[in-house]
Amino acid sequence: MINHLSSAAWVIEIRSWFFRKDCNDASIMITNTSTSQVISVIPVSCNEDHVSIDAGVLVRMDSYGASGTYSYTLYVDGKMIDTKSMVLTR
Repeated sequence: MINHLSSAAWVIEIRSWFFRKDCNDASIMITNTSTSQVISVIPVSCNEDHVSIDAGVLVRMDSYGASGTYSYTLYVDGKMIDTKSMVLTR
């Protein structure tokens, strides 16, 4: 699934995942797909079913600028679970 996002919205909502009951540790890694640069790793509670990311912070953290395609990968207990893409436009 590709999410198309406008930086005017400024908040990215990543939703719909489910953790095993024995989940101990989870995080989301955001990567600029054109440069393979890891922009951020966000810790996530195993009790959450979504996370909100301030797109303004994402823009400031990415030295290549805001517009572009990013991937976000969910890791649970050190194992990659799923990766999805999002397109951020100005």
